[in-house]
Amino acid sequence: MSKTEREIWVFSEDQTTFNELLAGGRSLGSKVCAVQIGDKPSEETKDLINMGADKVYVIEGPQLSEFQPEPYSEALFTLARRERPEAILLGATRRGRELAPRVAAAMGIGCVADCTGLLRDTEGALVMERVAYAGKGLATLKSISQSLVCTVKPRVFEPLSSDSTRVGEIQREVVEVKPSRVTLVRREHKPKGKVNLPEAKIVVSGGRGFKKKEDLILLQESADILGGEIGCSRPLSSDLGWLPEEHHIGISGISIKPQLYIAAGISGQLHHLVGIRDSRIVAAINTDKDAPIMVASDYALVGDLYTLMPELAKAFRELLKR
Repeated sequence: MSKTEREIWVFSEDQTTFNELLAGGRSLGSKVCAVQIGDKPSEETKDLINMGADKVYVIEGPQLSEFQPEPYSEALFTLARRERPEAILLGATRRGRELAPRVAAAMGIGCVADCTGLLRDTEGALVMERVAYAGKGLATLKSISQSLVCTVKPRVFEPLSSDSTRVGEIQREVVEVKPSRVTLVRREHKPKGKVNLPEAKIVVSGGRGFKKKEDLILLQESADILGGEIGCSRPLSSDLGWLPEEHHIGISGISIKPQLYIAAGISGQLHHLVGIRDSRIVAAINTDKDAPIMVASDYALVGDLYTLMPELAKAFRELLKR
């Protein structure tokens, strides 16, 4: 296989992320190959072609009926050793993060985690962007190896429109893998809340500026008036536990693209700013006029959120007649 024909492989257990990665692979100007592991319905394979895959590898085997990190990673790197793709893109999900280092280590190649951008430089080399130094900086890395494994954050790429006229190749592979050393006793599904931040048009978020959990009613009031959702910075979910994880916005949480993002009492460290960078309009409330969120905002209100949030809610209600 010549260098110009080398493939970009894509895999994720989450279909939305899978579609985003297919779009990301196509943006790199390469032949994009989706990888399915386990027995999958033929319509799922066709859907991947419709969403941008030039080729679908369907890896089957007796140990691959359900997800287990060891058999899945062995199946993936066994085929990758033979085909030597230029890069394997995995979603930066729980399963993707389990597979990526295993595959990279088995193949003796590099692994770049939690990418927030992928592109090619003028020489055609793969360039990756990711957050570094605990969210305090952005790192740009250039691939100098023959193959690479990357995990990519959800919502980095916009999925392409499905095209039922697309034609792609389907290649089935039967791979023998070792049984997992871990026995799955039972599977319990974690209940999900009703919040759907990635699809929200308006998000109202809070941070360390809130003094107690009960005060988050100020966020909910404005969100209800505007028909939006509430979010938070990492301390409110991870440190204080005031809101569930699905409300956490940032590099280790959820990336969002709302029409309007309102941040109250959030300082706006890079960790958080990366998660809101695609917001159309950002408005911030903070007592510190020099806080990073204030600099990054389209509209900045300097003042106490306990004074300004009720006034904003009142103005929203009058404007929208609610």
